[in-house]
Amino acid sequence: MSHEIGHFFSLAHTHRGWDQAACNRNPETGQWDESIHGNPLRSGTSAGGVRVERADGSNCDSSGDLLCDTPADYNFGLTNASNCVFSRNQADHNGDQVDPQEENYMGYFIGCAQYIFTPMQQEMMLSSYESNGRSYIRSNYVPVKDELVGTTTMISPENRDVLDYYDQIEMIWEEVEGATHYLVEMSANSIGFEEDFITTEPRLFFDELEPDTRYSFRIYPYNEGNTDFGSVPFQRFTTGNLSVGVKDVEAINNLSIYPNPLEQGQTLNLSLSAKNAFDAEVRMTALDGSVVYQESTSFREGANVEKINTQDIANGLYIISIETPQGVSQQKVIIK
Repeated sequence: MSHEIGHFFSLAHTHRGWDQAACNRNPETGQWDESIHGNPLRSGTSAGGVRVERADGSNCDSSGDLLCDTPADYNFGLTNASNCVFSRNQADHNGDQVDPQEENYMGYFIGCAQYIFTPMQQEMMLSSYESNGRSYIRSNYVPVKDELVGTTTMISPENRDVLDYYDQIEMIWEEVEGATHYLVEMSANSIGFEEDFITTEPRLFFDELEPDTRYSFRIYPYNEGNTDFGSVPFQRFTTGNLSVGVKDVEAINNLSIYPNPLEQGQTLNLSLSAKNAFDAEVRMTALDGSVVYQESTSFREGANVEKINTQDIANGLYIISIETPQGVSQQKVIIK
């Protein structure tokens, strides 16, 4: 990959003139062969028509890869043993011994413990990057590389929870410091279900899962600079056989509840955009069916915000319902 990136940013092979392009021009004599090209070299021009770089580097700026901190190389790596050691005695056309840089990314030597770009190669790549022709890849975007602090802690459902319902299930976990994304692996072996999900929020919503089914899951926090997930144990929950699916209120364009989750005593905001004015009953119901909040409200056309005081509402998972004769819109909220 690094070799090809070097080409993308305008670097030539360290053995320019002795590469595949040269072979294509002259299949019989293109790539370096001592029996054909001699030792010392018989000519100061490679088979590819490029001036041969001298071992002493005296013509480095007008030959080979045109860089003066990459030694002469006549594509020796192509036929060298895979040990990153060049041991052949090969002289240039002046009779000086050639000593290629085996560990250079732009050569063909393999088996090196570590490879490098030389300072002049790096400078050329940077110049290519900053050129007008590369403007399309330059932006002000800086990838997040923050260290991840902690692991995911489930808020709902908790590990080994047995739920009453199987649809409109929202998995919610505590935000992990430094994470920009979360990979969620889920499986239900009893029905052959296995799938991965990626989310940028510490939550994942499922419209409908299978009833009476045990689901296993694990959640990996990550960002662009930290994707070492390590060992994350599976957790599980079991769905019930009840459905909370209902017909949405058509007059509502957008419905959001925030903050969610929230601390007991915080004000819960129910925000919606209405296509037209309508009257509704707003209810907050616990999973056991008990109603902890109920208010008759008139919503006007456009933006609306209903505020709910949670001072006297116990911690737990609740369903917020906006009920009209035409339908019901629901969302879940967690008070912790």
